[in-house]
Amino acid sequence: MNLEGSPFAKYKIIGTLGSGTFGTVYHVKSPDLRDFVIKSINLNNLSSKKQNRALKEVSILESQSHPHLITYLSSCIHEHKLLILMEYASGGDLQKLINTYKQNRTYLSEKTIWNIIYEVCLGVEYLHKKNIIHRDIKCLNILMDNDKRIKIADMGVCKTVKGKDPMEGTEVGTPLYLSPEIIQHKPYDMKVDVWAIGCVAYNLSALEPPFIADNIISLARLIVKARPKQLPNCYSSKLFEFILRLMDKRASTRPNITEVFQFIPAAIRLSYIPPKWRSGVNAESVIPSPPMLFNTFPAAKPAKINSKDKIGSIAKNPDRFKMYMMENSKLISSRRLCMKPMPNFVFNSQDVVVGHPIVRPYTVVRPTSGVIRRDLDMNRGCIRPASAYSGKKTTAMDLAFLE
Repeated sequence: MNLEGSPFAKYKIIGTLGSGTFGTVYHVKSPDLRDFVIKSINLNNLSSKKQNRALKEVSILESQSHPHLITYLSSCIHEHKLLILMEYASGGDLQKLINTYKQNRTYLSEKTIWNIIYEVCLGVEYLHKKNIIHRDIKCLNILMDNDKRIKIADMGVCKTVKGKDPMEGTEVGTPLYLSPEIIQHKPYDMKVDVWAIGCVAYNLSALEPPFIADNIISLARLIVKARPKQLPNCYSSKLFEFILRLMDKRASTRPNITEVFQFIPAAIRLSYIPPKWRSGVNAESVIPSPPMLFNTFPAAKPAKINSKDKIGSIAKNPDRFKMYMMENSKLISSRRLCMKPMPNFVFNSQDVVVGHPIVRPYTVVRPTSGVIRRDLDMNRGCIRPASAYSGKKTTAMDLAFLE
């Protein structure tokens, strides 16, 4: 990118932070060695509709001022490119944080997750009070500054609404974070952001999205019908219940952003210290506050190579996976799983031979990125009885499995 002749000619490009369909984000330094970000959008390659979307992002950034939103500084059009100068969030995004913890095989502490979600809710509440729906809340668009305070970015698909009437359904956003009403092309409102916050909270807790599938159709089916699997044992049931409230598939009973705060622990709300921030003309106006430390919980240790409970990565260890498949006949890949609800079989408790596998009725099995133990009950995580397979007799001791 060439900045010569533009108002930002004295800024030095340090490197590229990311690129997408609509432009590229650069890390730059000002003449006085302060860090900023310049987002470059090539207008020549965009249709008139997408050009209006880029200009809309600038207008929304100019009109908003909140400590948990990325601060807009200036913009210009240079060589048919829209250049937007913004605050630099040196802490990276939440997806980068999740990847770091996943590599280290540790989990974020529950307090850290509550603090992050609380600050995200504060930023989204500010937008909703301005009648703005973000529509693309996701881990990649939630940044952190040097003191680990939250900054919501990317206002490119924001929508300004008038009144409280739902909008017509349009598929806007990232597929993993789309709400059921958008997938079903139903009218939607500001509660789509609440659903996305629930997905972010689950992602921070489980270090993976709530729903994973091999294709977009299977993913849509899971979002509309399935329930996220249980969080790791190091988290309380209150956190999981909070996530399920935000990810209520019925938009009518899903809380709005104001109601979400009553489900956040009072200790988190009372201990919140607003960043020492004021709206200004440069990023230097953001004064750092005491850092929020990321405490960790140790994750489960990986199983040994010959362990029967090992679940490996197909992509990273294809040879080991093939060997494991040969050694453990009870493993099947996620692509072979039936994702439809299983029928409820009628049987005699005395002595019945069932021609089909006995499974827990109406169980929806979600695919994962690895492999799944077929001899485990997907809901309870317990070993299925031997009679749960084809051609086996069902005994009275096995009936507890279906209760």
